[in-house]
Amino acid sequence: MCGDSCEVTGGLATFGEIQVRVLRELDEAVLHWARNNQAIEMAFPPVISVSILDRMDYFRNFPHLGFAVASLTATVAGELAQRGRLGNEVLPSSATADAEFMLPSAACYPIYAHFRDKTLAATTCVTTAQNCFRNETHYEGLARLRAFRMREIVALGTRDALSAFLARHKAWVRHFAQGADLPLSIQVASDPFFQADGARTRMQQLFPVKEEFVFDGRVAVSSVNSHRNFFAERWNIRTDDSQYAYTGCVAFGLERWVHALQTRYEGDLSRGLKAIQAGRAHAAKQFEASQGSA
Repeated sequence: MCGDSCEVTGGLATFGEIQVRVLRELDEAVLHWARNNQAIEMAFPPVISVSILDRMDYFRNFPHLGFAVASLTATVAGELAQRGRLGNEVLPSSATADAEFMLPSAACYPIYAHFRDKTLAATTCVTTAQNCFRNETHYEGLARLRAFRMREIVALGTRDALSAFLARHKAWVRHFAQGADLPLSIQVASDPFFQADGARTRMQQLFPVKEEFVFDGRVAVSSVNSHRNFFAERWNIRTDDSQYAYTGCVAFGLERWVHALQTRYEGDLSRGLKAIQAGRAHAAKQFEASQGSA
């Protein structure tokens, strides 16, 4: 289900006015919440270097998802300039130079590199939104796209601070969904950042580090992720007691939220817009109540 003004072809979505409004309203709701929780808003380049991803074990854990960004070779560029048209539906790999950059498959990756070799005097929160890309085995409407928008809120700090951050933001997602009358279940998922063997995997089995908010039993619209000190070890990010920082994030797949609202309200996204506003109000009320009772 996508609506009369929306088209999805080959995992690529074209939105009409109402979908754009819903997408913007969703992002603004999350951004407002992030700012109220002292998150710094940052923006990063639309591509990420191969060297950064390699340092984070991306090519061990996510090689199947990657899209490389490469320029045309000088020879091919010259030939095309003379010919005028490619005359083919695909650009052969032989036509491109070696790739130094990739399209991001998640929004948070550049944040950890940004804080490399830093010592954090206090818990640091960052929010960013990014166009993300994933090479999936199949695509399905707005529920599984090749290109999509992701908003993330990331925290870096002590283990206790991270635990509090994740609990607070998990509660906000739950309250927001309740206010929007959007039924979501919470499911434990695997965290692919951790190595497939050794102590990290054993710890993950005992203490799950990734939970997903799932609509209709199968579409994860948001996730709550604890990376422990994985990224801090890779980038030498420490707290003021000289320990490696703990990091975690809350991620929102905005098109998947649009899919969920569109399905829940039977294609009437004007009701979806009202649901987002109701979700924001309900979440705010719940946190005001919790502050008053504290």
